[in-house]
Order: sequence, then structure tokens, then C-alpha cells
Amino acid sequence: MVSHDYPALTAGAWFGEDDALAPMGVPGCVVSGLAPQVRLVDQLTRGRRSVGRCAAAASLVGVRVHAYGAPVHVTVDLRLEISAEHRRRGSSLARPRLLLVLSQGTPRQAVLLAADRPDGGGDGVRARVSFTVPARDLPDGGLLLIEILDGAARLPRADAAGFAPAGPVGVRVDRIDFAAMPVAAPTLSGAVDRRTAEWSGLVSSGGLLLTAGASGDHPGMAHSPSLVVNEADGALPVIRVRCGEPLRWSGPSAGAAASSSGGGPSSGPERRGGPGTRFAAALGPALRRALPPRVRPLSADEVEFRAASVLDGRSVPLAVSGQGATASLAFPASQRGPVLVVASPRDVPGAPRRAVCELVDASHG
Repeated sequence: MVSHDYPALTAGAWFGEDDALAPMGVPGCVVSGLAPQVRLVDQLTRGRRSVGRCAAAASLVGVRVHAYGAPVHVTVDLRLEISAEHRRRGSSLARPRLLLVLSQGTPRQAVLLAADRPDGGGDGVRARVSFTVPARDLPDGGLLLIEILDGAARLPRADAAGFAPAGPVGVRVDRIDFAAMPVAAPTLSGAVDRRTAEWSGLVSSGGLLLTAGASGDHPGMAHSPSLVVNEADGALPVIRVRCGEPLRWSGPSAGAAASSSGGGPSSGPERRGGPGTRFAAALGPALRRALPPRVRPLSADEVEFRAASVLDGRSVPLAVSGQGATASLAFPASQRGPVLVVASPRDVPGAPRRAVCELVDASHG
């Protein structure tokens, strides 16, 4: 087995005697950190209505399961919420989180969580990581370990700068499901759409927005230059993406709002700083979150892509094809995931300063 030399975690707290407690059967799920099958935590604060919240750049939870000598399919539901104060101050905690999830010491998947987004995210975002643990990786005692690490730690400095340091901090583990066979995982017999790819953990671009009153969570508008691509069926999928240039939101200024509330641009106190002006200033940020961001589509030849392994930061070659607004990205057959893909405008005169991309679909060839 290849050793990735990830930082070792210190022992956490054990509760009770192993032999006195029946392990969790498969299928089963953990929705509280106080469940007796949660035998070990390290740098993770246990929750009552969730498994717990990560408290460091490397967090761990151990659950005792009885798999009856069969592989176990594990699904981990994650959630990130960013406070209004962090958004207002432009805190580094408001940056996207790149997380690498390990089980039994082996990297399984990476996921990107971005709650501070121009199209919402006020209620947070959620994402799902799914993987299968072979029977040979489970010890006799049935202790299944899940580690959540900072996925940006080994990236090139230019790429890592776009993510929050100590990415897992504040991320909540909502629940962990155990099943005897994969559930809700794409087989890639055909194309997988953006929402399915996001929710299954196949291709992550920031998580699904938690929108109060909406009929269901959704991936939202294009907002990031980055995508994280994970393996399915032992290989990385071919992905198709669309790119665009984010344009600055333009709405009624405070002065315009004041004028509309009482006439022209007078120098009187009411129109310089009265209720109309204060109301417009307070409403501006809410309008920017409520209205879709403006994005100018970019053709595939206006954008360049680079990729790096989340495991070791090494550059990954990409085969880029396509025309018009859609680009197709293929990885070498021998390349293992997860891989971070970053889009940027080509360095030519008049090029946009920034590009964002969104997944169209993913498939095997």
C-alpha cells in the first residue's frame, strides 16, 4: 500500500469497554456524536443533533461497526455555515474549504465547500462524500476511522491561497451512513448532471446551497474558478465545463435611492444621510445576494486550465477540447484522484481578470 505520509493524529477519548458494547450493524447510521458506537474523536467537538464539528486542520471520528466480513459503503454528510461577521470583515474563514477525507489511513475523496457566494449561501452549503472500505481494511474490532484534513495543505502556493487555511475548522459532520453496497452513487454508464455529480461527491464545485423555503438544495450559479474531481469506477471522469467572467454587480446607488425617495440631488441633510440613504446602504448587500450574479460567457479558447493532485500537489496534464462556451477536460488513464482543476483567463491583452467555471456533466469518455 502506498504511504502518503499524512500527519498522525493523537489518540482521542475512548468511552466504556469495547466488549461491553455491540457495534453498529450494517446498514446503519450515526446522527449524533453522543451515540455509543462513536468510540473515538480527535479534534472534533461532539454534537447532539449532529456527529460533531471539526476543531482543527485534522479531525477524526471513529465508529465501531459490524460489517459481517463484507465491504462497507460509507457516506459522510458535511455542512458549512459562515457568519455574517466573517463575511463583512472579509475573514479568511469565509474562503472556500478544500477538504480531503481519509478512511483507515487511505485517501478516499476530496470536496469543496463554499458558503460565501454571490448567489446566496446565507443558510450554508452541504456536500456529501461517498466511498467503499474493503473488508480487508476493517480490523477485527470493527473500528472504522474517518479523518477530515486540509486538502489545500499540499497544493502549490498560488492555488492554496484561494482556500481557507485549516480548512476543516468549523465544518460540521451532520451524519455518517453505512451500507453493504453503494447507494446513490453514479455508475457513469451515461452522463451525470451537475447536481448529481455535486451531491454524490464525484465533482465538487462548492456544495449545494441550503436555501430556506426552496423545494430542494441546488448548486447555484457559477462562482468559483475551481472544481474537485474524484474517481468513479476506478478512474477519473471526463468533465465538460462552461466558463464566464464575473461582472461587478450594479444596482441603484445610495444616492439614487435617496433621490428617488425625495427628488433631485439636493444638499439638504435628508438627502445626504436621511432614511432613504441609510435604507439603500443596508439593502445593497442583501440585493447582491438575492439577485443572480452577472457573468459574461467566455469561449473555451479564452480560458486556460491547470490541474494538480490534491494528494501531493503535483501538476496533472489535461487534454482540453471543445469549442464555443463548453470545454471538455480529460485526464490521463493512469491518474488517480482527487484532482483540483482551476480555470483562469489567458494572458492576452484585454483578457478578463478572473474566470469562473461550472460543471455541465461528467462521464467516462
